[in-house]
Amino acid sequence: MNIQTENLSPISVQDLLRPFDKVEYSAFERSLIEEKAQMRDQIEMLEREVDRQETIIDALVKAINVIERG
Repeated sequence: MNIQTENLSPISVQDLLRPFDKVEYSAFERSLIEEKAQMRDQIEMLEREVDRQETIIDALVKAINVIERG
């Protein structure tokens, strides 16, 4: 099986994205997109808080171990 590639012109990423440039979202779709972005931000904030809490707990456990050893 042979595939002719000689006459194919290169396609840029911009050419591929161009059909999506003029997408117009309804108010409902825009609100969903904004909600999703807000939820993503909240999740990131909660993940940072969990990391901070884990650090505090680890420090407390180490301190308790030091105290127990005397």
